[in-house]
Amino acid sequence: MIYGKNFADVYSKHLIHFSIQVAPRIFKLLSSKNTNKEILDLCCGTGQLAYYFLTKGYKVTGIDFSEDMLYHAKKLNKSFIETEKAEFYCDDARYFSLNKKYPNIVSTYDALNHLEDDLSLQQCFQQVFEHLEENGIFIFDLNTKLGLSKGGTFIREDEAIFSIIQSMSEPSRNKAFTRYYGFVKDDSSHVYYKYDEVVYNTIYKMEKVREYLYDTGFVSVEFAHLNNLLKRVEEPEKEERVFIIATK
Repeated sequence: MIYGKNFADVYSKHLIHFSIQVAPRIFKLLSSKNTNKEILDLCCGTGQLAYYFLTKGYKVTGIDFSEDMLYHAKKLNKSFIETEKAEFYCDDARYFSLNKKYPNIVSTYDALNHLEDDLSLQQCFQQVFEHLEENGIFIFDLNTKLGLSKGGTFIREDEAIFSIIQSMSEPSRNKAFTRYYGFVKDDSSHVYYKYDEVVYNTIYKMEKVREYLYDTGFVSVEFAHLNNLLKRVEEPEKEERVFIIATK
């Protein structure tokens, strides 16, 4: 999914909470697993998670399918790019090729739910596997059917933004979508501009996700709790969102 300029601007300021919250949890888990301070951030968005790891001494490579999202990621991490600690590329999660292997690969904020179907997810897993070192770790989160089946409308209003978020699901098609629209103030001109973006999600069966990872070649697949990645989840379909930790 390629996000447009206006939505990327809104995302960089008002939709970064998830990355900020989960970055320390992922850091804690990776620190307990290995000491290799390098990470590939797949579907890196506007670069908040990358920034956190860069401040912790990691070398970070970011990939995203949206040039507009990458604009913000590069701006946020400019000093690290200049010192060659960070690099960012526009590429597709299903087909990317960097001719390099990494000890850690992460993908957050249900980015892989945005892939079109199960085949696309399997293609992504294959590329991740090929870019991982032996014993490397792949960490990503997914919204479950339970999480994506909950519709509703959320309205936020303050001086900086008027935002409406509407979520709906179509379980018969294994699809859900969220529309983000409203008006946001430009920081420099103080003029409000409109944004309107629909984010589509694919509903995956968690057992199928596990199966795809094992079929790809991963030797260990574990589901973990959103708030504590060291806490395992035995019945992921009963959670609204889970993290998956796969080891090569």
